[in-house]
Amino acid sequence: MEHYILTFRAPLKTLLAREELIRTLELTIPHIQLHSFDLDDKQFIMRIKSLDRVEDEIQARLLELGHRVAFISSNSISTALGA
Repeated sequence: MEHYILTFRAPLKTLLAREELIRTLELTIPHIQLHSFDLDDKQFIMRIKSLDRVEDEIQARLLELGHRVAFISSNSISTALGA
């Protein structure tokens, strides 16, 4: 099965609200899950695992909640069944 890791750059306020935001995203886009949230060189990087390329939908939902994120990349990954 193929999944995508969608990578976004996010501001500090998004990092601080990440649990609430991910819960909200998971309710509105059920096939996503937080993959990681990293602090690299003072840039906050959010990676979300998804079955589809839904970066536009994620950005729109976060913007509705007052959080502007910048889409960086999408990487396709293959997972074993049941993973």
